[in-house]
Amino acid sequence: MAAANHGLIREGDWISGTSWKDERFIGYVEWTDGNGALRVRITQCDRDEAVGFVTEARQSKVTRLPEPDGLPVDEAALHDLIELALQTRDQAWFEELSAMLPSASAQAAGGRKPSLPGPSGWKAPASRFPFGFNMENLR
Repeated sequence: MAAANHGLIREGDWISGTSWKDERFIGYVEWTDGNGALRVRITQCDRDEAVGFVTEARQSKVTRLPEPDGLPVDEAALHDLIELALQTRDQAWFEELSAMLPSASAQAAGGRKPSLPGPSGWKAPASRFPFGFNMENLR
């Protein structure tokens, strides 16, 4: 299945796979060299100590995860995403998320739920891993 994704994986994509250290992980691509090497920020891993760190993997050892159409927003999710935007130093995404905070409060009063914006240049929403996957689904 990974072969079907060859050439499609790019920076910002959420992936699952196996690192060069033989760790099963879920994370997002921070960098690719164009020759199949990826640098991945781990968000879930079979080795808990690896979560939050960067590892390297080959495109042939990973699978691109599906992108959701949009997720409902609540204030707690916005605060988590704002924290992620600060950690990744993405000012545009931080400002976009911060602007949504008043609308999250209005939503609590009965308004419609907005969709989450993604970081600059990304199509998919990015949070710690909003897609409902966990490591148990990969075993």
